[in-house]
Amino acid sequence: FSQINIVGFGCLLPFIYRAMVERRKLLTNAEFAEIFALGQVLPGPGLCNFCLIVGYRDSGALGALAAVMGAITLPALLLVLVGVFYNQYAHLDAVRDAITGMATVTGGLILATALKLSRGMHRRPKRLALLAAGFVAFGLLRLPFLAIVGVLAPLAIWLAWREGSHG
Repeated sequence: FSQINIVGFGCLLPFIYRAMVERRKLLTNAEFAEIFALGQVLPGPGLCNFCLIVGYRDSGALGALAAVMGAITLPALLLVLVGVFYNQYAHLDAVRDAITGMATVTGGLILATALKLSRGMHRRPKRLALLAAGFVAFGLLRLPFLAIVGVLAPLAIWLAWREGSHG
């Protein structure tokens, strides 16, 4: 996780996906999506939650600790250095332009990863309706995240349970 965080500084989802699913084949597409989703709805930083779940699953409590420490130690040190640099040079047009460019690339990487993740989804109408509802509620209506999760998560769990028990 430390190596992933250094390479994917600022936009980790695509790098974690590529390392875990495509290169090392430690997780399937479906496992990645499930663990990532769980990490996002649990309290705390989603990346740390993801690392903790994967580390624990593969190597118990010590694996969870090692994964989280790997994810945060070196990147935290780099963040301090970047913060010092930004504090000194943020007023320069070149620095502002570089940050704008990085933000654009980050959006593209996140969109590409979302499309990769969607390949593993079962495209059932009810699931697509939940996906659309979440997008509209959060992305367009800007409703509070906890309210959306509080409504849609129990509905998704209920639908999954019905599909599992009724074919």
